[in-house]
Amino acid sequence: MSLTIADQYYLKALDEYPYDLEFAIENINYALSYEKEHSGANYLMGLIYMEQFQQYEIAEDYFVESMANDPLNLKTSRAYIELLIETNQCDKACKLIAYAKKLKGADKATFLQYTAAVHERKKELLQAKAKLNEALHYAYTSDQMENLEKEIERLEKKELSIKKINYKLV
Repeated sequence: MSLTIADQYYLKALDEYPYDLEFAIENINYALSYEKEHSGANYLMGLIYMEQFQQYEIAEDYFVESMANDPLNLKTSRAYIELLIETNQCDKACKLIAYAKKLKGADKATFLQYTAAVHERKKELLQAKAKLNEALHYAYTSDQMENLEKEIERLEKKELSIKKINYKLV
């Protein structure tokens, strides 16, 4: 199986992102000019619009296009979930999490962490902490465990801060 011209441009863009945005965007545009439905190019363009320009509507369009053409792409699912959480689209995020965690190669700890983020956005801190604690059981690297432990610690500090504020208001 050989790489298409669109694949070659996508790989060039992927190699340079985020270090050379101009080069990356130019190569993504070339890839999309050869193959408008190229899942990887749409994913990467969505990532650029989300991370670099904070143009979430445009980013969402690219992620939707990417998933329409490759619904099994975990990279796109993760990035799209992050966008949905960032933009407080919690119901959509929950549906996508439920779908993506069933995909081959899905890391259960990561998707539990996303679920915790949704709970936190909804101000459900106890549920968020419970999901993070559950995620600890599925973490397979020290870095992932440390990250989850820091998130739990951050939520505990947030709970204390909220309790102090509520106490002062009473």
